[in-house]
Amino acid sequence: MITSTSPLSVEQDLTDSPWWAGNARLTSLSGKLLGAHVAHSGLIVFWAGAMTLFELAHFDNLEDVIGGHIWIGAILIFGGLFHIATKPFTWTHPLFVWSGEAYLSYSLGALCHIRFIRFIRFITQF
Repeated sequence: MITSTSPLSVEQDLTDSPWWAGNARLTSLSGKLLGAHVAHSGLIVFWAGAMTLFELAHFDNLEDVIGGHIWIGAILIFGGLFHIATKPFTWTHPLFVWSGEAYLSYSLGALCHIRFIRFIRFITQF
C-alpha cells in the first residue's frame, strides 16, 4: 500500500488513484517524474528560442523585438534573484499556501493570465 505522507494532507491510499489524480499516482517513480519535468522544461526553452528566431525573421523592426526580449529577460532574472535572496513578506503568510506545489500553481496561473491578456489584445487589433 502506497500512502501519502505530506504534512499538508491526510494519509491516504494512493494505489487505486484515478487517472486525473496527477502526480499523486507517481510517488514511487520520482526519478521518472523528474525526468519528465526536465524534458518538458527543455521543450519550453526550445519553443521560446524557436519563436524568437521566427520573430526575428518575420518582423522588420528588429530593434524592438530584440530590445523587448532583453528587457523581459532582465526583469525575469532580477525577479528570480530577488525571490531567491529574500523571504516572503509577513503580510503574505496567511494569504498563500507555502509549498512547492503551490509555487508551481501560482506560476502557471500567472502564465495563463498573461497569455489570456495577450490573446485579448491580439483579438482587439482587428
